[in-house]
Amino acid sequence: MMRTKSLLVTGLLSLCTFLALAQTDKSFKKITVTASRDTTFDNVIDYLLDKGIFIHSVDKQAGFIHANVFMKDKKFFRAKLGDRRTMNFVIRAIDNHTNVMLNIFSEEYYVSNSVHFYENKEIVDDPAVYLDILNQLQKAIDQKNSSFPSNPVL
Repeated sequence: MMRTKSLLVTGLLSLCTFLALAQTDKSFKKITVTASRDTTFDNVIDYLLDKGIFIHSVDKQAGFIHANVFMKDKKFFRAKLGDRRTMNFVIRAIDNHTNVMLNIFSEEYYVSNSVHFYENKEIVDDPAVYLDILNQLQKAIDQKNSSFPSNPVL
């Protein structure tokens, strides 16, 4: 009986520890680039413009980009018309690398009885959303950086 209780307590503590670690791991919200901070900042701006994402504001000195995109709902005859995602990019130099961190705030856009409104959905925590955006961004930055020779001939 005592052994069963101790196994149960150990299992419960292990589960709680695993869940706590899983909730605090936000590594899916960032990528690391080998380019300089200024080059990476410009590359992120170029990526957003190429994707047709509205850039609301930038602060190059702080390494901050605030952008919005509207994702239309593909289903017909629904009150929900889509999602507005606000993306905040923070770009920081770390040693000889640059980190690009992303945070996404989501709002759902609805129409009900001819009234249009947004419903806050808070910060997006779905890793798939971040991985999709950041993987595309990483590819775009890598392609852009590889198209320039590292030691240009003068």
